[in-house]
Amino acid sequence: MITRVLFVLTKPELGGAQAHVLALLEGVDKGRYTLDLFTARNGVLIQRFCNIPGVRVHRSVFLDRSLSPVKDVLALLELVYYMKINSIDVVHTHSSKAGVLGRVAAWLAGVKLIVHTVHGWSFHDHQPKLFFSLCVLLERWCARFTHVLIVVSTREQEQGWLLGIRPLGHYIVIRCGIRHEDYQNDDARRQKARKKLAIAPECLVIGTVACFKPQKNPLAFLRLAVGIKKEIRKVKFLMVGDGSMRKKISSFLCAHRLDSDVILTGWHEDVPDMLAAMDVFVLTSLWEGLPVVVFEAMSAGIPVVVTDTGGIRDLIIPGKTGYLVDPDNDHKMLEKVLLLLKHDELRRGLSAQAMSKVHEQEFSIKATIRCVQQVYDGVFERIGTCPDS
Repeated sequence: MITRVLFVLTKPELGGAQAHVLALLEGVDKGRYTLDLFTARNGVLIQRFCNIPGVRVHRSVFLDRSLSPVKDVLALLELVYYMKINSIDVVHTHSSKAGVLGRVAAWLAGVKLIVHTVHGWSFHDHQPKLFFSLCVLLERWCARFTHVLIVVSTREQEQGWLLGIRPLGHYIVIRCGIRHEDYQNDDARRQKARKKLAIAPECLVIGTVACFKPQKNPLAFLRLAVGIKKEIRKVKFLMVGDGSMRKKISSFLCAHRLDSDVILTGWHEDVPDMLAAMDVFVLTSLWEGLPVVVFEAMSAGIPVVVTDTGGIRDLIIPGKTGYLVDPDNDHKMLEKVLLLLKHDELRRGLSAQAMSKVHEQEFSIKATIRCVQQVYDGVFERIGTCPDS
């Protein structure tokens, strides 16, 4: 008997949760599962999702990232109706808002198996205390009727336990694996990427890949650029992404005369090529779950300097597979990036160890898909990490 699985995702934009869902929809066995996706009508990746063979995509006019009581209630009702008329067996939700609406709808619709993947909890330390508390209460409530709660890092498991969402042992750690072969890097790929971006061969390149929103703290990346320009002349800065802070970024570039030094690419689906152009990868986020782009950079052999947030310590061993700095510690970020830029051997050494770490099986998409299918089949319900990963 074929199991019908419905994925619920808030918006098909570029991001770790979206890349994870895309990989699952492409890789899950279509002979064993019928796959549906319920998501927002528009987004950068919507055509990628719609073009996956064997996947039916429902584009909702009501589901959106922003809070809207009327639209949110309508999206909830639409979800319940969709689940009932399509006889959905498993609902698998991703991201915070879809995680709430999708799980509540599945509960109301009487779906047999409700699964949620936490790509970073809905609460974080940069929220007002009242909103933080409300998010925690909402997560606790939704967890009561969630059959399987997947986390992508051990840190999320610890946070969930400490805040009473679920006891330890009631989470499954399944990484957001990637296809390592997509990120294989060599001189030819590097030169081609740099030529496309009009970057001279002798320039050093510091890059980031992130949505331009407060969580990702893109102005910290630009403050880093100001500091590096004082020390190194032949250097370029690559920002792959876009978002609500685009105007603030443009204003900063103008005010600090960085227009010719910082390349804003906009949204790009060819992230592996963008990474190939870089000498150092930087992520300045204020909070995270386990950012997929960091192990994409590591897989591509790019040394990383990232903020110590979420489950990043599952990946980064400081000084061995990369460098960690506290969020908003501009001085330490500048210090570590300059260290890498000035020492070629150090960059190569960190890259080699990082590639070895991230190429472990648990970070491969094949392991991820196998573990997720085991969840759908009810092979295991509560365990610390996915077996055989």
